[in-house]
Amino acid sequence: MAGRAPNAVCSGLRNSLTSPSEAGEFIPGDGGACYRSKALRYYLEYRLFRLVLWLFRGRPIGTARRWGHRLGRLAYWLLPRRRRLVLDNLARVFPDKTAAECRDLARQIFATAGSAFVEPLVMSGMDPERAKAHVRYEGKEHLDDLLAAGRGFIFLTAHFGIWEIPMVPLQDQLAPMHVLAKNPSNPYMEKEIEAIRNARKQTTILASGGTLKIFRALRRGDRVGILIDQRVQPTDGILLPFLGEAAWTTPMLASISARTGAPVLPFLCEPTGDDGFRVVFSPPIVPQGEGRDAEYDLTRRYLDFMEKGILERPDLWFWLHDRWKRVKRHSWPQALERLWKLSGIDSSTCQPIAAPRRALAELAANPESLERGDSYLILGGAEDERDAFCRNVAAELIPRGYSFRLISVDPSGRFGEKSTEDDPRALRELDSFDLVAVSLPDVTGAGELEAVSDLLDHRLRSSRSTLLAAPTSWEVPDAGDNSSDTSLRTGVLHTIRV
Repeated sequence: MAGRAPNAVCSGLRNSLTSPSEAGEFIPGDGGACYRSKALRYYLEYRLFRLVLWLFRGRPIGTARRWGHRLGRLAYWLLPRRRRLVLDNLARVFPDKTAAECRDLARQIFATAGSAFVEPLVMSGMDPERAKAHVRYEGKEHLDDLLAAGRGFIFLTAHFGIWEIPMVPLQDQLAPMHVLAKNPSNPYMEKEIEAIRNARKQTTILASGGTLKIFRALRRGDRVGILIDQRVQPTDGILLPFLGEAAWTTPMLASISARTGAPVLPFLCEPTGDDGFRVVFSPPIVPQGEGRDAEYDLTRRYLDFMEKGILERPDLWFWLHDRWKRVKRHSWPQALERLWKLSGIDSSTCQPIAAPRRALAELAANPESLERGDSYLILGGAEDERDAFCRNVAAELIPRGYSFRLISVDPSGRFGEKSTEDDPRALRELDSFDLVAVSLPDVTGAGELEAVSDLLDHRLRSSRSTLLAAPTSWEVPDAGDNSSDTSLRTGVLHTIRV
């Protein structure tokens, strides 16, 4: 077999290797155009895959985990380019870590990558009932509710821990299940990976041209699994902050969810003990709003979910990927310019929140409050001061990638040019913003009060955050007393007196 490798590789890759800059040295021969370095790498990857599959399929998970860690640590020394990439990524995201701490963490990351390669191969041949003994689920009621509803939905996860494991014990319950994957670069691996997924009652949808297939699958009530934590081409992505740095991210998941109404169920899987797994399902992310702004909002919420898990356990994420590649210096300012334009605020009129007003900075310092849909009522101050409060909150949030909108309400109860009574879409169009701010005048009429009450009620019910800056005399509709953290319908209203 080894003696036939060069010709077999050349002929098998004739059409897939087209870039001398990517592949290496050009070799003319009987098999057609072939680039030696990439062809040899593909063949060696395939042989390694077959060897690991032969060695570990049917073995105990604990044995596979130990050997996976050893393979990963060996790769740390054998792959200097990947090692440097991991160290560069860690220094970018964790500037406070010392070089020694980054090296220790990098060794753990390579060990995790090794086990993520070996353990799914062990589980691929395991009976679902036997696999259940190794997996502990938390938040599974979120999955059960979606399955009981009988509608199609989307799984969201990251290249985190052993991300393919959770579906093995549930394969009968989840079928039919589809997995979105990149077009395979290695032609030898394609059939092997597809065979493993088919054994798990999964089918592969290739990312190239796969959007229509996903739409059809969701309309049939099927399940689809998608990972969006890796970079995409700038022409295919939107620029959003990820782990503190601007990164190109695909909006495809958000677009599909918004257009089909399919909820997105996030989960993460981490190894526990010698041979266990802990799978945590988070509450579903339900699409709200329409258009490009809704895609930005949903995609940012997906990234926030992944960020939280990665920052808690950085050793479990796949840092061997150049996530921040292709981000030009001018790209992020352009994205920020777009957010400022949507906000309706002139950025030159904003200043960061001053120390005496630090209570307002809770909005920027605690993104989880925006995820919960909490709202804030700022009572007191002169009319121009309240308007400045709203603008200063924007100065904190927009540079971090959050969408913000400052609106005005006229005495007739109209938001800008639209009335909530004449056009119910006036409220729904605001759903794509993380935070909507309203600065009320000192003298407030009945129409303004009713419109603001409708806005606050709608945003709380939709788990979307609102900032109201009002005079001291303003009363919260149906809020009961004026104590802090007053429960209002389905959300929480925080009252801050200045």
